[in-house]
Amino acid sequence: MSRPQQRLLEFLRWLRPGPRAWRFFGLFLIYKTFVFALAFTVLVFFANIWPSGLEHFCLLLVEWDAKHILRTAMNGYVLDDPNIQIYPVFPMLIRVFRAFLPSWNIAAAAAAQFASFFAFYYLYLLARLDLEEQEAQVAVILFALFPTAYFLSVPYMETVYCAASVATVYCLRSRRYGAGAVAGLLATASRLPGMMLVPAIAAHGWLNRARLTRAERVGYAWVLAGLAAGLGFFLALNR
Repeated sequence: MSRPQQRLLEFLRWLRPGPRAWRFFGLFLIYKTFVFALAFTVLVFFANIWPSGLEHFCLLLVEWDAKHILRTAMNGYVLDDPNIQIYPVFPMLIRVFRAFLPSWNIAAAAAAQFASFFAFYYLYLLARLDLEEQEAQVAVILFALFPTAYFLSVPYMETVYCAASVATVYCLRSRRYGAGAVAGLLATASRLPGMMLVPAIAAHGWLNRARLTRAERVGYAWVLAGLAAGLGFFLALNR
């Protein structure tokens, strides 16, 4: 087997979910069921709104910035609409889900849950690099129960931004620099605060420069280049 074939096989093995990933997915579904059951209860008993079905319920999630995000996903960037403030990754993800789902509102809600799963999962993987299993689980639970964690269940850009940002750091720490560069591009093309990863990663590399090999320094450079490329992509859309 040639070296490129070996690398491809290793990459496919890395992508394949193991038992831990499936268990995590099950817990994620339970958590989301609780979140949306709570949202449904609030709508019915406090707002006196009875969702008539899945489409109506997903429509009720599209409020505030989500309306502009969904309009951008549907129509793209237009000159007479100040939607250039909407970063492109999440609207693009909604368009992907719209190809398989019956409405834009359902596609937006599904895209948010998809991205938020990876936000939780990569946080768990990152925590496991330094913490014991139980401590990593506590970190994820605290993240899930944070008062503004509802942003990870509605169609906001924070879903993709959190997933991509945490994935960038995890890939860097686990020496998956190519994946880290892609995740960094997605982070800075999701929200401007993704650029805060640049000084953090640069400082981490500088403080550990004596222990880094030449290949690892090149890997750090790739991740930083990915972060810059994401912002560059957004600026190109502005132009």
